[in-house]
Amino acid sequence: MEAQASGWVGFGLAESGGMRGGDMVLFTAKNQTLVDSYVLDQLVAPFPDDCQSWTWDSSIVESNLLIFEAGRLLDTGDEQDRRIVDDRSLLVPACRVIVAWGDTIEPSFHGPNGPRSAVRFFGTP
Repeated sequence: MEAQASGWVGFGLAESGGMRGGDMVLFTAKNQTLVDSYVLDQLVAPFPDDCQSWTWDSSIVESNLLIFEAGRLLDTGDEQDRRIVDDRSLLVPACRVIVAWGDTIEPSFHGPNGPRSAVRFFGTP
């Protein structure tokens, strides 16, 4: 994940295509930490998961650039995490993803810095 930001950046899986019900990982520049998080039905700051499933691989923090690499299992067995399923078949919808970033010390409302899309993690047949 890479963003032009100085505070934090997040990546998430979201069946709804937005924050509601989203499963995300947040990286903060201050301590270069990852927090596995989720959002329920209300539009509030994400809550930390009970089980931290993401593992930090590397990060770069420069004046206005945040980059982090992290990984997790496709199916963590954690009810607060979304499964990443084999989506090679065109009968399986692509995974909806969300991203956000900001310059505040802690993750907060991101305004227009919150695009969404859909990704086929396994490619097409």
